[in-house]
Amino acid sequence: MRLQVKSALLGAATAVIPVAICSLVLLPALTREWRDVTTARRQESLRAAGSILEKRLAELRSATQRLADDVGLVAETESGSAAQQRARLQDLLARARDEYAFDFVIIADAKGKVTARSNDAPQPSEELLQGEHPNKVAEAAIANGSRKQLLPSAAPAIEDEAFLKRMWLDKTAAVKSPNDAAKSGLMLEAAAPVVLSGSFAGIVLTGQMLNNYNLGKALQPGASSLQTPLIGEIKQALRPGSDEDWGAVIALGDVIVASSLQAGRGGEPLLKGSKHDPEAGDEALRVEDHAYSVLWQPIKSAKGERIGALGIASPSGDPATAPRMARNALLTVAIAAMFTGGLLGLLFGGSLSSRISRLTGAVNRMSLGELSVSINDRGSRTRSNDGLAISLDGDLDAAAFQEPDKVEISSDRDEIQRLAEQLDVMRESFRQAIERIRRR
Repeated sequence: MRLQVKSALLGAATAVIPVAICSLVLLPALTREWRDVTTARRQESLRAAGSILEKRLAELRSATQRLADDVGLVAETESGSAAQQRARLQDLLARARDEYAFDFVIIADAKGKVTARSNDAPQPSEELLQGEHPNKVAEAAIANGSRKQLLPSAAPAIEDEAFLKRMWLDKTAAVKSPNDAAKSGLMLEAAAPVVLSGSFAGIVLTGQMLNNYNLGKALQPGASSLQTPLIGEIKQALRPGSDEDWGAVIALGDVIVASSLQAGRGGEPLLKGSKHDPEAGDEALRVEDHAYSVLWQPIKSAKGERIGALGIASPSGDPATAPRMARNALLTVAIAAMFTGGLLGLLFGGSLSSRISRLTGAVNRMSLGELSVSINDRGSRTRSNDGLAISLDGDLDAAAFQEPDKVEISSDRDEIQRLAEQLDVMRESFRQAIERIRRR
């Protein structure tokens, strides 16, 4: 048994030592490779998210231009009173809002005065270019139209609380945050010129809000991809069948206002409403029992100002995660090698121990066992001494050693004496048999 244990320990050590040496060499390389792969995947996902944002702006710009063309067509072809025309425009804006999933649609004249909007009739003094926060996208579109550059434009923008209230979006935009500061709305806006009789007559301004993450309407065949919320589209594009814990997040100022991560205990998506450092490019955030690393890309306005950030959130921003996972993998391999080596050593030791036991038993039986010799003589005589049988019958034919079933070796003096007496009897019997043969 001791031989088996020693053999098992030797086999386990023989298997573990090479793995331990390899781990010292491979662990740093595996750690670097693990981090590089994760970083590369996050950067690739962030680039894909940026491309989807640009694509969304292009789709918004195109949809707004189609709506502007329809508005111009209605204004030129429809007859009736001003009230009837406003009613038809209002119906057109409502249908366009549903078709393209716009959060608001506004029509303004060449000077920026609002003449119609999708949710309600405008106030008499409502302007896009006046007030404390003039609309930058509308301002750029009107400036281009006055220079006869009749092209649509689109860009991210921030709308204040007063604008959101006019558009009935203030409750949708509100995000609970530690400092309750997320009352503004981060928008993707587009403006397209309205042309009447070949002349610039005004603009159509549309927008989709990025605050919050609502699934929107299910896409039907031929429907616009604008129906899908931006971060929902980004999450779907991260990787087919990707981890549920990966997702897109959007920050406005120092607060995360939208997240496509799984819902937390409060029912809201994880990280939504969390504090954000606008200066951070790679930020570690923790919420409830979840730790995330967020790689950020700035969202810039039409004038190139940073107004928000688009991020890709992946599980655990702990820098020790990669080496810990590499160590765990190597430890698993080492344990498997140790058990395999120990098992093989145990089997080998058992086989070797069995062979040694059989060899030892054979030696003991040859030294201390019972001996039976058959001798052929003219007459047949049998002599028995204490269980030792010698048969004499004529010539000596053979000496057969019969192996006893089992010989017990004892340290008792009487047993040793008995065995010695048996050996003496055996020796005397041989001597007598040999003398008889010589006399013949």
